[in-house]
Amino acid sequence: MNNLEKILFYSDEMSIEEIKNLISPLIIQKKRWLGTNHPDNKVRIEAFKQSDVNIGEEVFISLGMIISGYKEKVTIGNRCAFGNYVSLITSSSPNKSELTKNNYVKEHCIKESPIFIEDDCWIGSGSIILPGIKIGKNSIVGAGAVVDKDVKSYSIVVGIPAKLIKYLK
Repeated sequence: MNNLEKILFYSDEMSIEEIKNLISPLIIQKKRWLGTNHPDNKVRIEAFKQSDVNIGEEVFISLGMIISGYKEKVTIGNRCAFGNYVSLITSSSPNKSELTKNNYVKEHCIKESPIFIEDDCWIGSGSIILPGIKIGKNSIVGAGAVVDKDVKSYSIVVGIPAKLIKYLK
């Protein structure tokens, strides 16, 4: 039985150290796949941590979180909660398309930049956080929002594109 099979079928019976040791030799794509798809939050967290995502303490990541891009980093603070199918996009380009030769696309659409999510944030299901975004502490991103601008601390943002609806005090 290989490491991937063990982590998929027997993680409930394992300590965090055993989980870390089984994930460690996997390639980054398999680690990200586990982070997105494993049913156990502790495995998802460890898989993302080992794929160069900085994650604080007491974080909850629901099923289906996508973290795209490997060069630019994602930093997640303490006590953050992520709903199902959140996408954190650090790298966005049309890949091998002829669009990469278009000056407008090169200057305005192709982006690679880290994402920073500070402590105590709640990111709703289906949200999309675009490259270079900082979400300030104690903020809420409503379900389905597309965040294309920084979110100040103690804010609630919703919609496409995400707009401020309230400051929390």
